[in-house]
Amino acid sequence: MSGYDNIGERAADRILAVRKTFGVFSDIADRAGVSRADVCDWYENDEEFKLAVDSERERAVDVAEKAVMTNVEAGDLKAAYFVLSTIGKDRGWTEKDNGGSTSDFTYNITYETLVDTPRAVVDGQIVHLDDAHPELTE
Repeated sequence: MSGYDNIGERAADRILAVRKTFGVFSDIADRAGVSRADVCDWYENDEEFKLAVDSERERAVDVAEKAVMTNVEAGDLKAAYFVLSTIGKDRGWTEKDNGGSTSDFTYNITYETLVDTPRAVVDGQIVHLDDAHPELTE
């Protein structure tokens, strides 16, 4: 009897095999003791299994988002740049190309700008340390 026939008869076991795999088919196959092809077949033909895999993949995105935000809170400028250029684009934080801007209010963000420009947090906002806030440069 193949692993597919054995675990295939127990839908609950297939769904349990998905837990903590981030929806990676080869990891699910290893946990279930079946081939990756079997997992692909389950995904295509078993709606409940597909929902479990899709949910687990969403959990993977949640974990990744949390890691990025933890790095942003720790002051990691690469993480901040990533957030601003993706999630922050609705607030105008987009990269400007030579053909023009994507909105009426666009910041020209580069990693060098974030790294080389002295800045501080004032009233919850990141401000550049220039003539606007001389008290912060001392």
